[in-house]
Amino acid sequence: MPDSGRVRRKRKDTAARLLEGPRVMLGIAAAPAYFVGLLAGSALYGISSDTVYRRITFMLVIASAIIALPVTGDAIVTFLAAAER
Repeated sequence: MPDSGRVRRKRKDTAARLLEGPRVMLGIAAAPAYFVGLLAGSALYGISSDTVYRRITFMLVIASAIIALPVTGDAIVTFLAAAER
């Protein structure tokens, strides 16, 4: 039977690492783009048909899934690093 104290400490350490400075700063930096996307999505939903809205949403989900793949993510980072030079 595992030591419950060790389990609690491990959970506490894991939770504490979620709110480290760089992660919080990344969230703050991404917030404006997130809210712009929310506003654009709500405006688009009001003036377009359900079919168009669903197609755009589905394409965004597919694009985010492809970008989240480890191979694709590494390739994108390498491409962006090369483009900066």
